[in-house]
Amino acid sequence: MKHLLPAVSAVLVLALLSTGCVHFSYEGETFAPTENVAVYHDADKIPEKYTVIGKAVAYGNYQDVSRDRLEDKLVSEAEEKGANAVLITALQVVPRGDATGTAPILRSMEATGAEHTYTFNQIQKDFDGGYGQTDENLFNTAPNPPTPVVREYRRIIRAEFLRFTPESENDKAAVR
Repeated sequence: MKHLLPAVSAVLVLALLSTGCVHFSYEGETFAPTENVAVYHDADKIPEKYTVIGKAVAYGNYQDVSRDRLEDKLVSEAEEKGANAVLITALQVVPRGDATGTAPILRSMEATGAEHTYTFNQIQKDFDGGYGQTDENLFNTAPNPPTPVVREYRRIIRAEFLRFTPESENDKAAVR
């Protein structure tokens, strides 16, 4: 039994490391916790009046963290912050940090972090333009075989946390 404990511990640590980390940041107000937070991708589809109580960003390594997992993180954090709904404002996939390789041109590439905003058009240009692929022109032509270019991507979801605002008696009378 003593020999089994270190093996089980090692397997658990490896499992945790392989699942990838979800990072989260939030700026806004906090209220009493809520339950059953709804997720919306279109503000026009929200059935009630609301107030934006804060802005959130959830992100992680593209290959390790799914969009569903990021949305789950946003929902759990929204419940803790007292929101009634999450409005997804941006889904992004951006290069993470500098590309690695041996060619000098790669050392001058701009690092991109989760705080930068890209539009869907920019994301499409990035993928269609060859990010994430090897390009023979970027390598030194030394006699040694070149080191391939490796690029990592970060999946980012930006959202607003919403709190539904109850209609006042005057608003109800005006609607009737």
